[in-house]
Amino acid sequence: RVVLVAPAGCGKTVLSKQLLRALCSAGSALAEPPLPLRVPVDEIYRRLPGSDGESVLLEWVSNHFGDRDRQVFADPKAFGFSSIALLLDGLDEAQDTSAVLRWLHQWARDPLRSVVVTTRPSALAGTGQEWFRSNGYRQMALLPFDRGDLCDLVRLRMDVDKQQGFLQAAGGDAVGSPWLWSLRMFLYQKGHQYWKSE
Repeated sequence: RVVLVAPAGCGKTVLSKQLLRALCSAGSALAEPPLPLRVPVDEIYRRLPGSDGESVLLEWVSNHFGDRDRQVFADPKAFGFSSIALLLDGLDEAQDTSAVLRWLHQWARDPLRSVVVTTRPSALAGTGQEWFRSNGYRQMALLPFDRGDLCDLVRLRMDVDKQQGFLQAAGGDAVGSPWLWSLRMFLYQKGHQYWKSE
C-alpha cells in the first residue's frame, strides 16, 4: 500500500500509467500475476452514492471493459491471477476525499488487494495523512525542482550534443520531478517531443 504525493505537474498520472504498463509486462512472466487496474479517483467518487462498497469498482469495470472483465475482477483467482493491484489516480480531485477513503478502507480489507494512490498534498490535509498512516500506507513523494536542478539533471543524463536542444525545447519550464524529466529526456533522445508524448 503506497500513497504517492506530489504537487501538480510532477508526474503522478504519468507514473501511474507507467506502473500499470510495468505490472502488465511483468505479469506475463509470472505463473499467477497480479491483475492491475488504473482508475481515476473521481470516477470512483461518482459511483459511491447508492452503491455498496464491493460493487463500485465492478460497475466501473463493466462500464469500461464489459461484463466478462467484471467476472475476472470479481474473482481473479478463478482466472489465474494472484491478486488485484489497484492504481487510484488523483485523490485530491474527488469532491469528498473522506468518502473515497471510507470506500477504499472497505475494498482493501481483502489481503489479495494492493493499492497505490496518487494525490496532491492538499488531500493529506486534516485527517488524510493520519488515515494513510494508520492504514499501513507508505508515503512516497515526487519532489519538484527548479531550473537549476533541471540543468544539473540534463548534464548527468544526456550527451553534451543534445543538452542544449533539450533545454531550448523545455523553454522556461522546469515544473516536474526528476523522474518525469528523466522520462522526457529519454523520449527526446528517441526523437519524440516530450510535450506530445506524455
